[in-house]
Amino acid sequence: MIEFDIIDELGNNAELLTKSDVWLEVLESKLSQNLTLLLNDLEQVQKTIKIKKRLQQNNQVAVKRPVHNNAISDEVIEILSLPKAIQLANQTSCLDQINIWEADGYDVGYNVQTV
Repeated sequence: MIEFDIIDELGNNAELLTKSDVWLEVLESKLSQNLTLLLNDLEQVQKTIKIKKRLQQNNQVAVKRPVHNNAISDEVIEILSLPKAIQLANQTSCLDQINIWEADGYDVGYNVQTV
């Protein structure tokens, strides 16, 4: 391989040729693990987008609510109709959530009036 071919193939990463094989293998492993994590995250985001589109078709939203069991506080995600979710958001002063639903394309103004 001639020098120009190497530069064309590696571009700005031609410096990697000066690293040891062990160093390159460690980097490859690390990048592969990061890539796997990123792909898993991407898959979860893509699934979430699909689910949210199905919810939108049914005028439903996901709502995060606190749950208190004895001394333990936790949160649950519930699927509610938009009017019920808006009513709950108004009761709990979670108006930021209403803005998110509006940004997602829900007709929040109409549903606020009908609640």
